[in-house]
Amino acid sequence: ALDVGVHSPETRDSTHFAPLVLPPINGSHPLTFQRKKGSYEQLQETGLDGCHDIEASKEQLEMERYNLEAEYKEHQALLQSLLSERDELCQLNSEQQMIIADWLERENVPMPVCTRRSRHGYQDQLKILEDLKLQWQCKSQLYQQQVEELRPRCQEKKKQWDCEYQAFIMMMQEVLLAALARRLGKRAALVEVKRLLAAEQKTENKLTAAKIRNLALQMRVQSREEAIGELEERTKAEKLKFENENYKTMILEYEEEVIRIKKGITSTREFQSHLKETINFVELEIQAKLANLAKIKAMIGNKRKALAGVMITKDKLRADNLPCLSIFRIHIKRQEAPVDMEKRKRGCTKLPPIRPNHSAQKANNVQALDVGVHSPETRDSTHFAPLVLPPINGSHPLPFQRKKGSYEQLQKTGLDGCHDNEASKEQLEMERLT
Repeated sequence: ALDVGVHSPETRDSTHFAPLVLPPINGSHPLTFQRKKGSYEQLQETGLDGCHDIEASKEQLEMERYNLEAEYKEHQALLQSLLSERDELCQLNSEQQMIIADWLERENVPMPVCTRRSRHGYQDQLKILEDLKLQWQCKSQLYQQQVEELRPRCQEKKKQWDCEYQAFIMMMQEVLLAALARRLGKRAALVEVKRLLAAEQKTENKLTAAKIRNLALQMRVQSREEAIGELEERTKAEKLKFENENYKTMILEYEEEVIRIKKGITSTREFQSHLKETINFVELEIQAKLANLAKIKAMIGNKRKALAGVMITKDKLRADNLPCLSIFRIHIKRQEAPVDMEKRKRGCTKLPPIRPNHSAQKANNVQALDVGVHSPETRDSTHFAPLVLPPINGSHPLPFQRKKGSYEQLQKTGLDGCHDNEASKEQLEMERLT
C-alpha cells in the first residue's frame, strides 16, 4: 500500500494505510498499531510533495532513454542491413569477376557481343550502384555523427536519472523508516525498508527489461515490415520489368509485321498501277479494233448491197435474154438441111484467122467492162461492141446487139458502188453465152 501510494499520484491523496498488526509477544494478544492520522498530510506540509515531481522527471528521463536506445538500435539495424547489402554486392562482384576471368581463360570461344543496348544498360547499372554507394556512405556518416552526438547526451541523461533515482530512493527510504519506525521499531523498520526497496528494485528492473524487450520487438517488427515492403516493391518491379520486356518484344514483332505489311502494300500498289496502265492500253487497242470492225462491217454491208443489186441485174438480164434465145432456136430450125463435109471443112479452115480477132475482141470487151465497173469517170460513156456470131451453113453472120439500158438500170437502182471482179466476170460470161 505504501508502494502504491508513493508511485501512483492519482491515488496518493486518497490512500490510507491499514492498521499494522504486530505479532503477539509471549502469548499475549496481538497489538494493533494504528497509524496516526495526518502523517501524510504532515509529510506534504513538510515539503515532501516533491516525490511526484521526482517520479515525473524519472518517467520523462526513462522515456528519453528508451527513445534514444530505440533510435540507436534502429540505426544499428539499418547499419547491419547496409553492411549485409554491401557484402552481397561484393560477393556478386566477385562472382562476376570470376565469370569474366573464366571467359578470358577460354580459347577459341566467341566472346558475347556487347551491343549498344547492353552497354547502355550496364552503364545505367553502374550509375545506380555508384548512387547507392554514395547514399549508403552519406547515410552511414550521418548516422554515425548522430550517434556520436547523442551518446554524451545519453550518458548525461543516464547520470541525471541515476542521481535523481538515488535521491528518490533515499527520500523513500527516509519516509518508510519514519513511517515504520513507529510501528516496528527502528531495526525492524530498516529491515522491512531494505526488503521493500529490493522488491521495488527488482520490479523496476523487470519493468525496464520488459520495456526494452518491447522496444526491441517493435523495432524488429518495423524492420520486418520494411523488409516485406521492400520485397513486395522488388517483386512488383521485377514483374513490371518482365511485363515491360514482353511488351517490348511484342512491339518489335508488331513493328516488323507493320513493315512487312507496308512493303506488301507498296508492291500491291505498284502492281495495281501497272495493271491499270495495261488495262488502259488494252482499252485503247479495243477501241481501235472496234472502230476498224465498224469500218469493216460498213464495207461488208455495202458489198452485200452491191451483190444483191448484181444478182437482181443478173436475173433481169437472164429474163431479157430468154426471148432472144427462143428466137435464135427458131432461126436454127428454119435452116436448110445440113451441108456436106466439104463445106464444113471449108468453114473450119476459116476459123483459125477468126480466133485471134475473137480473142482480141474478147479481151477488149473484158477490159472495157472492168474499166467501166471500177472507174466511175468512164463508166457512163462505156459501150460494148456488138457480139458477132459465126455463120451457120454458109449464111451471113448474125449480129447480137446488147439490149440497151442494162447499165442505166443498174445506175438507177443505186448499185453504183459495185467493185466485185467476180460479179463482173459472171456478167461477161453471161453476155458471151447469150
